[in-house]
Amino acid sequence: MLILPSFKRAFRSFESVMDLLTFSMFIGVSWAYMVVIAILLAPFDYTTEQIGYVSIVYAATGAVGGTLASIYVDYQIKNNTKPHYDYLIKGFLTIGVFGILIKAIIINYVNDTVIVILSGIIGFGLNSFLPLALQCYIEKLFPSFELVLTTAIMQMSNVNIYLIF
Repeated sequence: MLILPSFKRAFRSFESVMDLLTFSMFIGVSWAYMVVIAILLAPFDYTTEQIGYVSIVYAATGAVGGTLASIYVDYQIKNNTKPHYDYLIKGFLTIGVFGILIKAIIINYVNDTVIVILSGIIGFGLNSFLPLALQCYIEKLFPSFELVLTTAIMQMSNVNIYLIF
């Protein structure tokens, strides 16, 4: 399939545009959270080293969650079952959002270890969303070029970050 038809396919229906906007918004929020984590923790007297640990845990748990989700989706495909992207995406986003909510409520009252654990929970929820969103979006618009769709969702994520901040 050519690049231009793939691009048109990404924007031709209301549903595909809403998928693009929704997925890119959550990816943008996840990226923004990773970038501003230092700003969020600085008022609580966290050192640069401590913020680095929190960021590493956030990224690492996201990689673990994304890997586990990919293994599960691959298992479903191998068993000729339609992947349950909606359940996975809702589950991971719920974990991430509840982690942010809990962290915002108790950050003044807990020690550093709890903050690192909560950042891991948030990373598991929000960062695991990226591979799921990409895979779901690309499969939904098959046979479009993956490169075109990935570029569209990543650029919309950047636009959403700009609009949020």
